Amino acid sequence: MDHFDELDLSVKANKDTVCAICRQAHREDHLEGAFIGGFGDKRKVFVHYYCALFSPEVKQESVGWFNVLTAIRRGKRHKCAGCSRRGATITCNAPKCNRTYHFRCAAEATLPNDSARKAWNFRTNGKFYFCPYHVNTKTILEAHAKNTELLQNDENPVFPSFTMTRARRLIQQELA
Repeated sequence: MDHFDELDLSVKANKDTVCAICRQAHREDHLEGAFIGGFGDKRKVFVHYYCALFSPEVKQESVGWFNVLTAIRRGKRHKCAGCSRRGATITCNAPKCNRTYHFRCAAEATLPNDSARKAWNFRTNGKFYFCPYHVNTKTILEAHAKNTELLQNDENPVFPSFTMTRARRLIQQELA
């Protein structure tokens, strides 16, 4: 069941604010996005926009955010496969894979056999994530199918730009 996480807009992030998911402060490159927050009843916490948005249990709808505090709690139990720090919430969807990443670590991860190529592009491949060890044309197509299913149930899609044309192009590149 989804839990609505109310924002307290009277509380503002400052230069000392850290993300309750990844435990990092704001960075100049803005990869994780701006802080959103004022989540929680007693102690108000903030999270980076993309750290929350790409955590699998989190939903953003017109009325607000759902399951952000759940993602924060789950992240405390998981170490990132990229940097070994706690706070990882983005989990590989390959069967039996238990790798979990921070948003930044997942976004910056490269393929094991090609350090020049990023393993996953969240804007085109979507929220249904596969780690660098399991990403390939087949898993991207699986992600596309799952993301399409998610799109049909989501009024604020996060990953609308993946197309079957792109999928066909990926298959042709892999076969070449």
